[in-house]
Amino acid sequence: MKNISFLLLLFSTTFVLGQNRCGCDKDTVLKRYIDCDTILLKNNAKLYKQYDCDSLNMILENSAGIKYSVAGHRIPQFAYFVHLTPLLICDYDSSILILQNCTSMHEHCMYSLVDKENQNTRTFPNLVFYDSLQKFIVYHSHYDSLTIYFIQTEKEYKIKIPFLKPLSSIHELLFTSENLGKEPEFKNNILFLSYRYVNDGIKREWFEEKMEINISKYK
Repeated sequence: MKNISFLLLLFSTTFVLGQNRCGCDKDTVLKRYIDCDTILLKNNAKLYKQYDCDSLNMILENSAGIKYSVAGHRIPQFAYFVHLTPLLICDYDSSILILQNCTSMHEHCMYSLVDKENQNTRTFPNLVFYDSLQKFIVYHSHYDSLTIYFIQTEKEYKIKIPFLKPLSSIHELLFTSENLGKEPEFKNNILFLSYRYVNDGIKREWFEEKMEINISKYK
């Protein structure tokens, strides 16, 4: 998964368009963490946050001016994780990828791909990697497989994860860079991934393995 700090680059390539009305007189601390500026997306769509003392919502406004709430929190619940507001991860031609519902600092999160015009949403609870140029997402879809999802064509392909140990003894499979301390690498149409898992044999051990996916085979 790409490092969340990469969001700074994504946001720097968007245009900021003024301020929406939002705030809570009872809790002025929230305004330090919640940015209500409007971001102009591709296809003339807009994205911004609105909040009051009860709840926060991320609003997507399509090119026709129709508004949808695409993510949100109740403020009493949200206040404990004010650094985990819904975030724009990637602006694609006809959809956006957003991060939300994290249980800790950018871990165990839900990723949602939202259509800008009709709000059709596809969620990826175990996203492993995304690419903004070739427009594909890789997610952990089953205990022994990954799925590549191509955003423009909506086609997807399952890929078996290679294991050196018997599947019956494997659990706690981890792909996230936060757990591994390293990032996936995408180079020359090859995606290089690392993953770890626990093998419940006589001695419970963590193992780390690597795999390569030739993305061009699936286009």
